Amino acid sequence: MVVLRYAQEILASIGAAVLALCAATGALLIFAATAISHLVRPPFYPVEIGRQLLRIGWFSLPVVGLTTLFPGGRWRCRFSQAARASTRNRWCRRSWRSAWCANWGPFWAG
Repeated sequence: MVVLRYAQEILASIGAAVLALCAATGALLIFAATAISHLVRPPFYPVEIGRQLLRIGWFSLPVVGLTTLFPGGRWRCRFSQAARASTRNRWCRRSWRSAWCANWGPFWAG
């Protein structure tokens, strides 16, 4: 009798977890279906869509431009340090190569 009660408690806890998972999945699917259905239903606000495109696309260009300056500046500092530290031509080429690979290697590797 005790073993049967213990097995019933284990199965009840597993069943409660499965039911909670099903309820969460159902709520997520209902939310996704509602969001997708609102994409294709009127009212459409073309002016607001244009404002958001402008805000996301055009006004974020200064931030994108600033982020492009930092890798170039890092490469320049690293290369100039390597060039100053080297006195021989062979060592300078090797230092330049290592600076180039260290900074652009991750970019080319993807």
